[in-house]
Amino acid sequence: MDRLWFRDRRSIYIVEAENGVVKIGCTSNVKLRVATIMGHSPVRVRLIAQLPGLLPDERALHQRFSRYRCHCEWFSVEGELAEYLATVRGVGLEDPIPAWDELTYWQQDGRARSAARMSDAQKRAWANPEYRAKRKEWLGRLKQARANDAYKHPAKHGVVS
Repeated sequence: MDRLWFRDRRSIYIVEAENGVVKIGCTSNVKLRVATIMGHSPVRVRLIAQLPGLLPDERALHQRFSRYRCHCEWFSVEGELAEYLATVRGVGLEDPIPAWDELTYWQQDGRARSAARMSDAQKRAWANPEYRAKRKEWLGRLKQARANDAYKHPAKHGVVS
């Protein structure tokens, strides 16, 4: 079996961030990659194009728009890049590009929360890394406590040998 079979299924994706920059990348699973970017991004992001292509094609785009590079694979939308994005916007997408207010906020664990259901206090809390770290620690302790309780009281938790 050819070890490089996955290369035939790769796509170039373009993700737009709410702060006005775009990411040009290459992946074999665009939906998973965009979800990962959403989970790690401090601002909302949306997929604006999915094009057929491999890593050399991605590198060619990076080289072509290198003067607009902000950080790694992120680029400022201006000049020739803005013109290019106008021609490819919406290409290869199953659904129309959502408006910013239609997007959801993403938690660290990847589950979406509706922005409309979140209070301003919740949004501020989730934006605070200390809050997220404390919550993660608390959830870890809760999980450990449940595991210990199930070990000490197996019949109570339906674990009977």
